[in-house]
Amino acid sequence: MAEFFGTKVEPNHRALDDAKATNEVLHGLFERLGSMQITTVEKLMDFAKTAAHIQRKNYYGLKSI
Repeated sequence: MAEFFGTKVEPNHRALDDAKATNEVLHGLFERLGSMQITTVEKLMDFAKTAAHIQRKNYYGLKSI
């Protein structure tokens, strides 16, 4: 995820660098959620339920192929 979000700090299994990279990834995720108007925990939970439903639907659809 650090590579995907282009973090300035590369995780290297050192506590401080890994924590900094995690912070940057988390900020990247928050920015993406905000751009989708997901600004509360309730909206995030609704989004997660919808995404899980779509994943299950796709999984079971692929099993029948």
